[in-house]
Amino acid sequence: MVATGCKTITLVFSAALLVGGAMASAQGLGQGLAPLVGESVRIDTVVDETGRAITLAPQPPEAGPLLLAPIYARCPHTCSPLTANLLRAIQEAGGRLGKYRVASLSIDPRETPENLRRFRQRLGLPADWLLVRARDGSELRKLLQELRFVAVERADGQFDHPNVVYVLSPTGVVTAALPGLSLTASELVSAVNSARSGGAPWWRLPVFALAAIGFAASAWVFAVAWLQRRGRVRAPAGGVCRTATFE
Repeated sequence: MVATGCKTITLVFSAALLVGGAMASAQGLGQGLAPLVGESVRIDTVVDETGRAITLAPQPPEAGPLLLAPIYARCPHTCSPLTANLLRAIQEAGGRLGKYRVASLSIDPRETPENLRRFRQRLGLPADWLLVRARDGSELRKLLQELRFVAVERADGQFDHPNVVYVLSPTGVVTAALPGLSLTASELVSAVNSARSGGAPWWRLPVFALAAIGFAASAWVFAVAWLQRRGRVRAPAGGVCRTATFE
């Protein structure tokens, strides 16, 4: 069997891309999840619509997990549907949630107590649903950075932002970041139960990443061995493709 050196080089390059892609995926997994899920955050610089200072995290274990939904009260788009969907999921879950806490955190540095009160009334939120805001813009920026939450103010004064519901253990460990607009009761119950037990074991993410890297290395060994079994590859000289003869 005869094949050109160009085709053989393409095979090697494709195998390298496969391995590189697998390694990149493993690296992306660590970079995408590790910086937040599994880390502790401190939320103790917020006040509710009455001006009362509140510490959301950390709390003692008996306080229960925290559901935290970043919103802003004058939002004309997704903040109300997200909040309504979270309320619906909580109501459908009922007693399966056990003890928990829920809070909506304003991402608007100009948020007012009156706007928060109107937001509560408009959505029909229960009294134990906390509506909180940072004391000032500086504290808000620090908090959003800690949550890896990016809110971009547009020219019209509104914000573009993710629609997410964070689930935190009582001690403040972020155990999940759930899609706020499509969240279901069963997903919420699972996430809250995981947060109550402290979240996933610390070793799960590193083991998964090592497994992915191991798979990539195995793919590389297989590709090299396959090429060696199929025949010899002569490197092209001067950028010209040469012929490689396979046995």
